[in-house]
Amino acid sequence: MWFNTRISATLIHAFAPAIDNDRSMPLPKQIRESWSGLLILLLLAVAAWYTLSLWLTYMEIEVWRHDAAYYYQSYENKLRTEGRWINYYLFEFLKTLNAFVSAALHLLFLGLFVLASSLQVSRSLALSLLITLLCLCSTTLYIQLLWPVTSLPSFAILALAALL
Repeated sequence: MWFNTRISATLIHAFAPAIDNDRSMPLPKQIRESWSGLLILLLLAVAAWYTLSLWLTYMEIEVWRHDAAYYYQSYENKLRTEGRWINYYLFEFLKTLNAFVSAALHLLFLGLFVLASSLQVSRSLALSLLITLLCLCSTTLYIQLLWPVTSLPSFAILALAALL
């Protein structure tokens, strides 16, 4: 029992400076804040670069998935099999959207949702931007964008809900 208590006390004592911001580094507060600011800027730059590189790779796509809305004359069969009634009502409009405009709107709507949600939690704009950029780096998001207009209404509703 004494051994476990002693280890716990030692660990708490060892990690307390990392938890307490005033004692995290034996440096003046101004230097700590500038280093953390530089670290956040560096992380933001890396996340922005990675997001941009994914977007530029996505822009090279010339053919969409075989069941993308661009290849359908009517959306009735998809409505019966998948039940996407919002897409059914918006089908004519969605079909006229350029795929890259639709993909950009996807990223914008998801970015607005994540930014608004993370600002509610963290109250830090830099941290919220970092979280947003990291979410936009998800490769599964870009795989979903191979059907450019299919989930656009869902992402728009998600962004609208986050902003209200």
